[in-house]
Parts: sequence; C-alpha cells; structure tokens
Amino acid sequence: AFSASAMVILSAFFVAALCRWALAVEYDPPDCSERADGHYGGNCLSKFHTCRAGHVITSHCPHGLYFDRRNKRCDYPSTIDGCHHLKNELEAPDFDCDGLRNGPYSLPNTICSPTYVICHNEVASTRACPNYTVFDEEGHVNMQQLYICVHFPFTGMRFDR
Repeated sequence: AFSASAMVILSAFFVAALCRWALAVEYDPPDCSERADGHYGGNCLSKFHTCRAGHVITSHCPHGLYFDRRNKRCDYPSTIDGCHHLKNELEAPDFDCDGLRNGPYSLPNTICSPTYVICHNEVASTRACPNYTVFDEEGHVNMQQLYICVHFPFTGMRFDR
C-alpha cells in the first residue's frame, strides 16, 4: 500500500504531466488538410495557427495580446473568458500624459510599433493597432505595415476586420 505522502507526490506528477500534455496539444499546429479556412489555437496563448487552402501558417499575437479561441482573434486578456489572470502590459503604460493634449501618441523609443498611447485628461492608456498595421504618429492613423516597415515582427495572415 502507498503512504499518503507517496500518493500526493504521485498525483502531483500526474497533474504536471497532464498539464504539459495539454499545453503541447494547444501549441501543435492543426492538420489543415481537411479543416475549414480560419484561425485555430489555444485560449490565452500568444501563438495561433491559420488554415488556408489546406496549409497551416503559425502566427503570433501583438505584444500583450492573446488568442481568443471563441472569437478567433487576438485581444486583451481582460476581455477573454478564462484569461483574466494574465498580466496585460498594454493596459498600464509607462507614459506621462501630464501637459499633453488629448489624443494619440507613439510609445517612447519605438519605430513602426503596433501599439500606441491615448492621452485623455492626462491619463494614458495603450491601444493596439489592427493586426499587421503600425501606428503613424505624423498622421495619427494605423498604417498598413507593408508600406511603413520592411522588417515587421509579426508573421502570418491578416485577420478579417
């Protein structure tokens, strides 16, 4: 017979192995040969997969955003069921809006960034551009990355808008 402590240790190893297996399954690309075109991935992960014409493309959400399996898009963790525990680096920017007019601003020391800051009544909040676009401070718009940056840190297909 096993002692109580041996059972606890055995249970802990089983749970750890099960968790590692579950994460590995969610990270594995799907077999797209018989799947409908679309986005697939595990909830609350920064990585997701897109099936297009039987082929798989692995992509990553913009920094601070995570894949929402139900809505099939990258979003803030606070808006995704079951992801509230994740830290959202975009919701609390290190940006000083004191003395600045209300409106959008580039993050300091960034070029071709997919995120930007909105100052409203001297309070900063960070926003993400639509996937595969970057913020253009000159025109205060989200520009298609293809025309702004040659080397962009994201890969994959654009989401439906």
